[in-house]
Amino acid sequence: MIIISDTSPITSLLAVDSVHLLQDLYNIVAIPEGVKQELLRVESRRLEIEKLLSEDWLQVKPFTDQELFNKISTDLDQGESEAITLGLELHADLILIDETKGRSVAKAYGLKVTGLLGVLMEAKSKKLISSVKELLDALVEKAGFYVKRDLYDSVLKAADEY
Repeated sequence: MIIISDTSPITSLLAVDSVHLLQDLYNIVAIPEGVKQELLRVESRRLEIEKLLSEDWLQVKPFTDQELFNKISTDLDQGESEAITLGLELHADLILIDETKGRSVAKAYGLKVTGLLGVLMEAKSKKLISSVKELLDALVEKAGFYVKRDLYDSVLKAADEY
């Protein structure tokens, strides 16, 4: 299974000490160089990120289709553009993106997309976490993760926690 991640799912899970969920769920997660560089710019977690980047389960992979990247990057930031380009090149099974515009572009190119909320739901379904609400509240509080109230409510309802 090929999983590609953008920056925000990783940084958000790092903020609540739960980045291990990505490894637990997907075994190996690939990121492009642009995502690696965005991660390294998070100065407050620099040592933790450097350690994370040295682990075998998080793999930095290059993309080669510069023309596709250029086309995608007119609307998105570098990390998202590289993640989508890499996802298309590797025929990814899933791409992790939280930002609405990035998700929309990835879907338009035929990629299967989920975000942090989908990761939490999958983690609960596989009994890796006991509460979506607990982790989601921590993400909102500690990571500044934004989720609309109606989406928050619907996720908790789907998780049988409402």
